[in-house]
Amino acid sequence: MSETAPPIQIAQQPIDKEVSDELFRVLPESWRGIRMEARRIVQGPGSESYRIELVSTENKPGLAFPSDELQDAIRKLFLLHKRYSTNLSLARYILEEGPNGWRLVSEFEYDEAN
Repeated sequence: MSETAPPIQIAQQPIDKEVSDELFRVLPESWRGIRMEARRIVQGPGSESYRIELVSTENKPGLAFPSDELQDAIRKLFLLHKRYSTNLSLARYILEEGPNGWRLVSEFEYDEAN
């Protein structure tokens, strides 16, 4: 019997693709990897924002800025998780060039349920 992915994972796949595409697009030319951390900031009942930080995975100099499209993808990600009540608090994506090409790794942190 084959297992199918949970609905949230299926719904998240196109968002992960958007994030990956945008990270690649904002990646400075001298960097061979970029780490993005997006944190949910609760500002009050029903009000939240997202802080996005981009850094080189190799501590290379330079700056990367989140594009409007990357910010939109992160907003979609957190709204998706809100719909599924996962309490997602932090999303970390790492895009790195390796010997076999580029790879994307994602990690997620969740707040404890209230």
